Amino acid sequence: MLNRKDDKSTAVVIGNPRSADFEVVRSSLMAGILKTTAHSKDHPKPIKIFEVGDVTVFDELKDVGATNHRQLAALYCGATSGFEVKLCFLNIIFPNMKI
Repeated sequence: MLNRKDDKSTAVVIGNPRSADFEVVRSSLMAGILKTTAHSKDHPKPIKIFEVGDVTVFDELKDVGATNHRQLAALYCGATSGFEVKLCFLNIIFPNMKI
């Protein structure tokens, strides 16, 4: 799902009217976290990755045609299940996000 062709309905492209530069903004944090994990696979386990970032999605109701959303991504790779790490992470994040 991450290496799919752009159907012009998912990725937001920002064009600079003063130059020929274009930027494609992220529509998901998943690609970055998986790429970081792939490059870190030779490091000793466990690998803990946390990322908070903005992603941009199309929004027809906005005058610019897109809106930003803050997302949170977390990944834990280890030899054991690491349930206590996941539980601790959720116990910290949920109250801060008022969930």
